[in-house]
Amino acid sequence: HPDPAQASSSRIVLRHDYEALRWLLDNVKGAPVVAEAVIGYYREGGLRVASFTGFPTLLGFHQEGEQRYGWQTGPRRSQAEEFWTTTDAQRAQQLIDELGVNYIYVGQLERIVYSPQALAKFDQLAATGALQVAYSNDGVTIYRVL
Repeated sequence: HPDPAQASSSRIVLRHDYEALRWLLDNVKGAPVVAEAVIGYYREGGLRVASFTGFPTLLGFHQEGEQRYGWQTGPRRSQAEEFWTTTDAQRAQQLIDELGVNYIYVGQLERIVYSPQALAKFDQLAATGALQVAYSNDGVTIYRVL
């Protein structure tokens, strides 16, 4: 958990991510953009989907301060953060289009970091036919953008 005080109560069963990552590797071809939690890489476990699959994600944290200036990545970072935190399904759809998202990975980490209200927009978009549940297990849901 990004908040150290809550870390001990935020257990993640790695089997669920492993199964979902295997599914992505076995079933998804090309280089689709997979949206995953926008959190730190080194301690919080961010970029796990991109790291283990090779698929691009919304924003690579190693670019900030190491490979790119903040003003070059700042606008995309703001969009990526808004994508996860907004509760407005229509705004999320706009961000999906702007960011070129093909899949949305909602795992245990995303459920720890983002509110249920913010994550509910993905089920709302699935109900409208904008997204489809491509894969799910007890800890992960992967949505495909239609």
